[in-house]
Amino acid sequence: MSNPVIICAALTGAATFKQNNPSVPYTIEEFAVEAEKCFRAGAAMVHVHARTDDGDSTHEIDRVQAVYDAIKKRCPDLIICLSSAVGAFKTAEQRLAQIVAVKPELASLNTNTMNFSIIDRNSGQIFFDYVFENTFTMLQDFGQAMEKNLIKPELECYGAVWTIPSLSAGRVFFPNP
Repeated sequence: MSNPVIICAALTGAATFKQNNPSVPYTIEEFAVEAEKCFRAGAAMVHVHARTDDGDSTHEIDRVQAVYDAIKKRCPDLIICLSSAVGAFKTAEQRLAQIVAVKPELASLNTNTMNFSIIDRNSGQIFFDYVFENTFTMLQDFGQAMEKNLIKPELECYGAVWTIPSLSAGRVFFPNP
């Protein structure tokens, strides 16, 4: 008996850059090439945070559409999940507009508000400190828009799982618990 699975490859993360991994795509062509590599390796789906050519996250509809189209041109059978986490300080409207405009097969529905920071785990220095807001109203609005546009939600469930490692890493926050 076989149990089919869907392998999803995240081409980029919310805060992953070429200095972390040189294969992280920025350009439209890089997204298409990396998605095709994942498809050929067995992925059925890719999770996409669109980027500008210099690596900044973007919610700009024309850019997101171009990334989506380039991937579909190379891999028409690949499922594309667009992220609703399109960079810090974006409004709910900016996060949702690109999804509704492009109408991918799936889009992320972030279920929790989360502390999102970049921290040196040895020194405790905080380089970036941000709260990624996902209220119940936003969940309802995003979910209803996805349903209306026949977009399946990819539920992203997180919370303390992201905070606990920062609290315990190198005794940065609590040197003598």
